Amino acid sequence: MGFRLKLREPLPDGLKRVFREQIESALQLCRHPAKERGVTVHEVRKHLKKVRAAMRLSVDEVGKNRHAREDRCVRKIGRLVSDLRDAQVRLQTLIQLKDKKAKHSGKNHFPHIEELLSLERESFSAAFAGWQKQAIPQLERVEARLLKWPLERMTWKQICSAVCKIYKRGQRGLAKTIPDPDQKIFMPGASG
Repeated sequence: MGFRLKLREPLPDGLKRVFREQIESALQLCRHPAKERGVTVHEVRKHLKKVRAAMRLSVDEVGKNRHAREDRCVRKIGRLVSDLRDAQVRLQTLIQLKDKKAKHSGKNHFPHIEELLSLERESFSAAFAGWQKQAIPQLERVEARLLKWPLERMTWKQICSAVCKIYKRGQRGLAKTIPDPDQKIFMPGASG
């Protein structure tokens, strides 16, 4: 689920609430990781993406330079674990492909690749074992700075304008990525 701005809540308070909620949720996960492998990393990254999305709504009010500085900080925190998350996703995707293929033939077609991807994930897990200890103080500093952003003059018109800009940018990116909109794209895990 995304975040929500409330109509009856002053806009500056709402944006700062979203910053606080998302960062506090990420901090909670860093301090008390989930037992299941990969869940903490995935959930922290989702909260960071929501913080960045909320920050994007206020670029016109706080200025591009200030926004860019904080955006780099949040992105840097996310990169602490991006390799670990990517290794986890590669292994999960291979396992799904293997299971799908095994249903039809009854044998494992990817034993060596699965072993290599598993070793890759374990090496990333060891290399990034202390990522939470690095992320916690960085998240706390970002939160303190975001809560001081001067948003008192933010209006719903600015929010609507920002959403339109973000949406148009997404459409342009999609148009560049998919030259033929009718072309089917393979997505692991998708049915069809």
